[in-house]
Amino acid sequence: MQNKNAIDAALMQTVDGGNTPMLELDVMTVDEQNAWQKYLSLMAHAGYLSEEVLKEIAQKEEGFTLAMTRNLLTANTHAAKSEEVYAMLDERNNPLPAYMRAQIEAGMKDQSPKEYLEMLSAWNKGKATDAVKTMSHLVAHDEEQDPLEVDMLINALSLSADKTMDYKLVEIYDAIGLRNLGDALMSVIGNDPELSELDEERHERILDHRQTVYDWENAGMSLDKLGENELQYLNEYAYGDDMAAAKARSLLRLNEALVYEEPIVQPEELQKSLLRNAKKPRIDKDSPQLSTFPNPALDHITVEYHILEEYAEAVLNIMDANGRLIETIRITGSQDQKLIQLPSIADGSYQAVLLVDGRAYSSSEFLVSKR
Repeated sequence: MQNKNAIDAALMQTVDGGNTPMLELDVMTVDEQNAWQKYLSLMAHAGYLSEEVLKEIAQKEEGFTLAMTRNLLTANTHAAKSEEVYAMLDERNNPLPAYMRAQIEAGMKDQSPKEYLEMLSAWNKGKATDAVKTMSHLVAHDEEQDPLEVDMLINALSLSADKTMDYKLVEIYDAIGLRNLGDALMSVIGNDPELSELDEERHERILDHRQTVYDWENAGMSLDKLGENELQYLNEYAYGDDMAAAKARSLLRLNEALVYEEPIVQPEELQKSLLRNAKKPRIDKDSPQLSTFPNPALDHITVEYHILEEYAEAVLNIMDANGRLIETIRITGSQDQKLIQLPSIADGSYQAVLLVDGRAYSSSEFLVSKR
């Protein structure tokens, strides 16, 4: 329980830096002047952005370049599992090219840090819940309960945020002879204003079944030797997925009179895939093989390349006006956009040179002006 609380606390602190509304607002207010700084700020939360923030990024067209949008979504691989993120991408006036969509969808095969923590939290919750259920069963069916064990179980159930555990606590109260406390808790559950209509129906079934079994016991009936009328009542209650149905089936098994059969759930013919089976992008042979923007650049430059032939190795060199090498970036694929940060480059004229298998393939000039 302690471990789960620590994991949940970590999730609250790391997802969106602990402030989802603020990060959503940051994305909404992105423009051409602040886009780069906002992009870097969001990348600092890579792997931990919420679906709410990712949806805002997917639909944001002012300020963020296509490469920025792609990078933010690929850095948070759980975006690939979100139908709503895809819906936002589909509605864009300036859509991401097919190869960028394919890069995002590749995240289906990966697990983000956020997903990992969520998995641990769910696993620990399930583990703790299973342990509590096992202890509840043992206490409820053991005539010689350990008082310390009972106290620990009651404390654990009382602190649980899982509402189904309240019914387990009622069961424990009934098992140890504290029916008045069970009655009081059933009343509290029934008066919960957050109960849905379905929850209210289930509560009434549990309430009725609990009272009926209590009446049988008060009438001196042995629960393992019930009569025909009682067994018929239980068989009517046995159909369902709530606690009343489970209790009814347990008593029927005890009397070797269970006629209920578990429903067979047929698997869906094909589970819907989020992958869009993106087609291999077609490259316009008339488009420039290398382009740079914005021009002039301030704090970053986007370099877009199209390589129209097979190659073994390709690199992108950034050079100043004197031919001095500033940066080398290895590239892959036939088409992409690369974001290059320019924090320490002085004002002046520069050139991006694309080398394919050791020869100059294409180049593009750009200016840097930080004034």
